[in-house]
Amino acid sequence: TGTKHWVVREPTVERPLARHTTDHDTAGSQQVRFEVDLQPGDVLYLPRGFVHSAAAQQGTSLHLTLGVLATTVHDVLHQLVDLAGEEAAFRRDLPARWPFDDDAAAGAVKDVVAELVDWLGRVDVADVVARARDRFVANRSPLLEGQLLEIAGLGEVDDDTVVVRRAGIVGSLALDPPLADPSGNGETRLSLVLGDRRVVMPASLEPAVRRLTDGSPHRVGDLSDLLDHGSRLVLVRRLIREGAVRTRPPAADG
Repeated sequence: TGTKHWVVREPTVERPLARHTTDHDTAGSQQVRFEVDLQPGDVLYLPRGFVHSAAAQQGTSLHLTLGVLATTVHDVLHQLVDLAGEEAAFRRDLPARWPFDDDAAAGAVKDVVAELVDWLGRVDVADVVARARDRFVANRSPLLEGQLLEIAGLGEVDDDTVVVRRAGIVGSLALDPPLADPSGNGETRLSLVLGDRRVVMPASLEPAVRRLTDGSPHRVGDLSDLLDHGSRLVLVRRLIREGAVRTRPPAADG
């Protein structure tokens, strides 16, 4: 019950990052964009940065704020900087005299910028996308309702069990490049990122994992075209244990 009067003002910083803060007086002096009274059940979407305030009208009123996590261009630049750190050239020291020699400092920075521009022209865009996707997924906590019961029932999983991808699970599935190995025997691995964890499996399981996590219910035995009996049970039980899939709840009567 109750209503709230909202005043929305222009941003003090366009598309601010977390580090951009504004004092109360500056925020309050921004031009008013609009004012509105919200009734019970109303929803107001505010893009990042818009200054806003709310006051209850005639009694107590509560509102729930939901934040939308977004990936920004600045986040991508962070991924690029992290990736650049894998290059030995970008880990070297600046000349020892740089704090006391403006010309030496400027020359060193110009060299770094030139090398960076050249490196950016050769960067593997797919690698940057994969890193950004993994970071996006890793910031989403999985919703694991009933997970303890799922784990307790792992021994009952058989070919007749029907499993389905957990609702609300945000994950990414990709083949990782072969691990660095001096003998040249690097092995490609399948990586499933599930919010707070990374599940690493043999690459040969990719078709089965993609099928099990496609959002449709699947009977375990229907994986017989991809895996033998023992292998498909091991895989399904692991995906249940990790929270990627769950056993399909029985349909409600009537």
